[in-house]
Amino acid sequence: MYLHKSLLPATLSSASGDSDNYSLHNHYALLCHKNETERIRDSLLPCLEQASHWTNVFSVNDRDRDTKLDHGCVRSSADATDSTARKCTIVPLPDEKGRRKSRQGYSLMVIIGAHMSPARLPPMARRQISWACRLTHETYADDNSALSVSDEHKERSGVSSILISVAVEAWEQLVTVHSFSTENCMLRLDVHPKRFHSEACNALQLAASGRVHSNFTGHRSASGHNEAIKLTHSAKNARNILSIILCSPHQVYWGISTSKQHWNDLNQTINDHASKELVLVTTDSVTGLDVADQDVPYEIPVSRAYYKLFQVFEDGEILHSISQMHGFSLNKSMNAVEIPVDKLMSHGSGIDIGASPGGWTQVMHAKLKIPTIIAVDPGVLAHRVATLPGVHHCRNDISSEETIQCMAQHAPFSLVVCDACVDVKIVFEKIFGALAGVLSLLQSPDNMPKPNSLDSDCCLFSWPLCLVVTLKFPFKTNGSIDRHLGCSIPVIIDFLTRISQLGCKHGSKISNIQVRYKICHLFANSVSERTVIALLGPP
Repeated sequence: MYLHKSLLPATLSSASGDSDNYSLHNHYALLCHKNETERIRDSLLPCLEQASHWTNVFSVNDRDRDTKLDHGCVRSSADATDSTARKCTIVPLPDEKGRRKSRQGYSLMVIIGAHMSPARLPPMARRQISWACRLTHETYADDNSALSVSDEHKERSGVSSILISVAVEAWEQLVTVHSFSTENCMLRLDVHPKRFHSEACNALQLAASGRVHSNFTGHRSASGHNEAIKLTHSAKNARNILSIILCSPHQVYWGISTSKQHWNDLNQTINDHASKELVLVTTDSVTGLDVADQDVPYEIPVSRAYYKLFQVFEDGEILHSISQMHGFSLNKSMNAVEIPVDKLMSHGSGIDIGASPGGWTQVMHAKLKIPTIIAVDPGVLAHRVATLPGVHHCRNDISSEETIQCMAQHAPFSLVVCDACVDVKIVFEKIFGALAGVLSLLQSPDNMPKPNSLDSDCCLFSWPLCLVVTLKFPFKTNGSIDRHLGCSIPVIIDFLTRISQLGCKHGSKISNIQVRYKICHLFANSVSERTVIALLGPP
């Protein structure tokens, strides 16, 4: 006996395919590059992975030498949901080729309880998905009839039985809910793993012809009908798409969608279609001029690195956390709130370390509306970036006297970012040393605020402060990356603690700084890169 369970809410299980209502349930099957499986899973199911949580570091004023470190995770309100309602299943694909660490082969992933549609992922993620479908039902064997698979023959028998049960139930849904007719409608059938496609097709034709009944228990009963379903490979020409994901001989996920839901709303946003969204025009490394002959709008990215920082400030959880530090009153549901991104970081100046050719500077200017940006890099900045209003290019090292003086003229800072190709420990020391040098200049007698003055021009930071730093590890193996990342955690905590103490030393109106950070593997990061995102502000 096989049981059928609808994954849709009761109010939607009888809906005929309204696109807005249909999108309220978030269950999907994805065929994605196996090297991207974890990143895509973490984006769709963030509450399942600790990597998506914030780690708190509380640092008090340096006049109190005791520094309290709390390594607990700060979980969002979404984590309070029942974990059983959210899960990810990787379906084995026997025909998958290539070594696990190579870029050959795809993984089939079933996502139950995703907090958003794959169509809303960044283009860098969607281009790694070759196929996707929505899931609406689950069919599984009850405890008494669950198969004990001991050999290939029994497995094959179990697969045939459950596919017939799925076909009968799916056909009933097609006819009664979606008004499907064999006379003037065509159906597309997607089956994964693909080696079961023929069996699923035969089972569906049996169900349409009436030769098996909905109370199927393993025995077929004859019927006089003989109506063949018209099948097509085209999602555009099909009226409906039936997707079947065989997880095991006794568990199947499946879903029925319209052509618009399957193609326009989902599959037309992935793979090569997503690649077309990743537009960039490179510049000459000597002159900074665009390689393209025609005039290029200033907002067109000058490098692939642009999409790293862009993804950071597209993340609803990060924006929500910054808003909380601002003291904004927000709805608990991050997706239900339109957060003014251009107002969250524009209360201070910005520093872009390792800026050349200027991709991150573009994000800070166009998306975050940072009024003044100090782009630090000995290399050439793209001409259309260097000429943006408010951008100051320091063609020196971050620790040079000229750079520190330039930074001091434009303090306080609300955003400090770095994508320099430098060793992790060295890059943190350079950033801290430069900011400490700026603070020394601000503490000079010429810059000291007058007694009882409310002038904040002598402050180093404007709270809340956000830091975004790319960690670049030497790539050998995944184990090597994990070891380097583990060794970097104490360095990150020490750096953030010292930065918070700098903010309390002079000109700050608060004496206690709350620090929280998270480490992400952004979709624009290479295999050996990770990105640290830290927020500092009043507790």
